[in-house]
Amino acid sequence: MKRLKTAYEIALERANSLDSEQSAEEKALFQREKLRPLLADFYRAKIGPEQLWEELQKKDEPELYEQAQLLLLESIGLQTSADELQRRKEAILAVESLRGGANSSLIERIIEEIVEVQENYRQRLDEYRNFYEKALKNARMSLKPVRTSDGRVVMQVQRNLDGLTEEKLEKALQELEQQSSQVINRLLAELKENLKS
Repeated sequence: MKRLKTAYEIALERANSLDSEQSAEEKALFQREKLRPLLADFYRAKIGPEQLWEELQKKDEPELYEQAQLLLLESIGLQTSADELQRRKEAILAVESLRGGANSSLIERIIEEIVEVQENYRQRLDEYRNFYEKALKNARMSLKPVRTSDGRVVMQVQRNLDGLTEEKLEKALQELEQQSSQVINRLLAELKENLKS
């Protein structure tokens, strides 16, 4: 007859299974903490992609490579400048070479798509700004009360866009930013998924 497990034995088994699951997460967190000073130097431009590659190669810990790439990807967003995006791309590719280079073409493709999204966003943002400036030039003039630094209220002539135009423009800008950010986040998620071992 099969022996029944005690509640204590069942609890120990569950605790051990939780420890093994958490150890993978804890290990990733430990690796990320280990990488932070090195990546901080990279973000501050104290070191370049080549030096990052050299430092990681010295450590000779393949588990760090994936975490380094993921952290670099997490630092990319809609507002990342073109120069910074290029530096991050070079760093991610350098780290990928330490991992064998299997995902190099995917990294190149996705980052180029991110560049296109950013360029499209900036172009459309400029178009909205130009539209706003033209609309403001054609706006009607009105007197508005303005409080001065000494507490007096004076009337000042200002150009005013009608509320509907300004509201539509604001909404369009928010939608543009949201859509562009979503596309970039989707691309980064795809790349992260492919980089995970």
